[in-house]
Amino acid sequence: MRRDLALVIALALAALVAALLPAPTWLSATLLLPLVLILPGYALAANFFAPRTVSRIERAVYVVTLSIAIVAVGGLLIQLVLGLSRGVWVAFLAATTIGAAWRALRRYPDRPLQWPAVVPWPLPVAGVAFLIAAVIAALAVVSAGDGLREAQAKIRFTDFWLVTTSAGALAPGEEQLEVGLRSHEGRPSRFGLRLSREGQVFFSRSLRLRAGESWERSFAVTDTPPDVPVVATLTRDGERYRRLDLVPQR
Repeated sequence: MRRDLALVIALALAALVAALLPAPTWLSATLLLPLVLILPGYALAANFFAPRTVSRIERAVYVVTLSIAIVAVGGLLIQLVLGLSRGVWVAFLAATTIGAAWRALRRYPDRPLQWPAVVPWPLPVAGVAFLIAAVIAALAVVSAGDGLREAQAKIRFTDFWLVTTSAGALAPGEEQLEVGLRSHEGRPSRFGLRLSREGQVFFSRSLRLRAGESWERSFAVTDTPPDVPVVATLTRDGERYRRLDLVPQR
């Protein structure tokens, strides 16, 4: 069994454990840095280039550039599909590294890693150009991720409604109303809801909703004067957020 690929698999697993479990900062950084800059590219290059086919310089360039490319493209896809987080990102890199290393072990199980005596000069030049392109791509991904996070922060909101309903039998002079809200804030938020009529509060409720959670309630209003609205006021995390006015239709 090739010791270099076995070491790559062991280091990838160690980095995954360090990311998922509490660990000192220095230990996490020591294990995660190779997972970002070296291990994925080394495992992938081991599939593309058999031992004794490329020089040390070429393989080093391919290792770094392939690692950066995997980090950049993988981070962008994760951000678009799941939302980028440390645990998901590290799990993706570890899985990619282990999968590529295992495939390389099956393709070249016993051939030692040796280097050719002659280094063809065009390949390192192409590798350096690829490295520069990969760095630019990584910077673009970081910038795009910041833009996506800012866009998500800007579109966070809460649905808030106050409507009349016709469900159920109503007594003369009664009006059936429904009030509700659904949180799209992306985090747990605390809301305060008050319903009033002619300055008199007749319903008050404090709510704590998680992202995507909703709350609603129906109630009857009696003896509603003509053209006098029911006012629903909503606060979010202690600050005034929305107000709705509804004139019941009798």
